[in-house]
Order: sequence, then structure tokens, then C-alpha cells
Amino acid sequence: MAKKPTPEDIFYDHLTLGLMGTLAKLPRVCNVNCEQRKPCEKTQIINWEQRNTIYLPEDMKKFYMSTDGFLLQWSYQYAPKDLRRVGFIHIPHLHQITLLRDNIELLMNTSSTTPSEKTLAAGNETRVIDDGTEISGSVGANASVPTLVTRKDRWSNTLPNITPKTKIFEINNVNDVAKVCMLYEANCPTNPKFYLYELNAMKWIFLSDTFSEYFRMAIAHLGLPYWELCFSNIGLPSWAEV
Repeated sequence: MAKKPTPEDIFYDHLTLGLMGTLAKLPRVCNVNCEQRKPCEKTQIINWEQRNTIYLPEDMKKFYMSTDGFLLQWSYQYAPKDLRRVGFIHIPHLHQITLLRDNIELLMNTSSTTPSEKTLAAGNETRVIDDGTEISGSVGANASVPTLVTRKDRWSNTLPNITPKTKIFEINNVNDVAKVCMLYEANCPTNPKFYLYELNAMKWIFLSDTFSEYFRMAIAHLGLPYWELCFSNIGLPSWAEV
């Protein structure tokens, strides 16, 4: 007789949109495990907000009042004697979400590329140059200094404007080549967005407008390793490509 699911089992099944049941039906996938965690107390959330002088978005607040973080793992049987842990979805404990203070000046510099260092083709135009900065201007007799309009990533998503008032929190480290960050811009202190920051290239890539969207993206990718790198210039490691 099948084991009757507990209220906790039902909660995590709903939270993951039935992902664990889906994984359990896939050939060679085994050891599907979701760590059950206690919810955060309201005082923990208030203390975090006071310590960081910022408000958690409502969807994230509700998440942490249901479970203090999240960890789902699964393994794949490559061969009879070759079982490896592959799947991994991780949301840190609330107290582990800390300000990304290292090299903040460098992060600020990467958000203000000087357009005059780039070249334009002839004619009046607005272009997105290779670093994702959209500029407008003209050449020839009516030439003018190119004007910074906006900055976009390779997917044409607007990039953040990093200032001394920007608050950046690390959510996940991706294979030591990138970080998933929750970023509060100075003009939007209650609605952070989620970005991937490439450490070597020092570039931002937009991931989602909300925490809920980011979490659903992780579920949609089945927790496959380094799925966030699909959206980066780095790309997936060769062994992780399907």
C-alpha cells in the first residue's frame, strides 16, 4: 500500500508544481529528495528587513513564511555502477541571503560603459553595441556625440543602473563563474529583480521580474545543473548539455 502523503508532502508537491512526481516517472532518475524545512517566524523576516534596511517582496515573504529556503536533489543512473547526483534546486536560508559587498565599485563601473569608446556605422541611427548599451547619434557633417539611451542584455532586456544606493543580494553561486543576484535599484526599493552576474565578463543578464518567476524557471528546467547559464554568454558546461 502506498504511503499516505503528509501535509508537508502535499505542500512541497504544490510548491514545486508536481515536479517530484514528474521526476519519479522519468527513466533512470532516482533518489528524488526534497528537504523539508520549518517556516521562518515573522520576527525573523522583520529582523532581516531591518538589518538590510529594505523590504522583501511579498511573494518572497510568503515563501519564507512557509519554508526557510528550499533544497531539491535527484540522481541519474548513467550506467549500472555509475549513479550521479544531477538535479539541484536551491534557495538559501533567509539568514544566508546577504549583501554582495565585494567589488561594488567594479559592479558600478560595469553599469556605465562609455559609448564614445565604441564606433558607429554611417548615418543617423540607434544601435545596440556589443556590450548591450543602446546608443543613438549621427556621423558626417551633422555628427554629434553619441547619447546613452539605455542598456540591454543579449536578450534585449533592460540592464540595471548600479549606483551607491543599489542593493545587491546573492541568491546562488553558479559553478563559480556567475552569481544569481536579487537587485534593488534606488528608484524601486520594494520590487527587486533577479539577474545573473558573469564574474569574468562582469556582465549582467536579466533573469526575472520576481522571485516567483525565478523559482518557476528553476522548476521548468527540472533543476538541471547550471541551467541559469543557458541565458549567459558563457553557456552550459559541455558535460551538462543535452
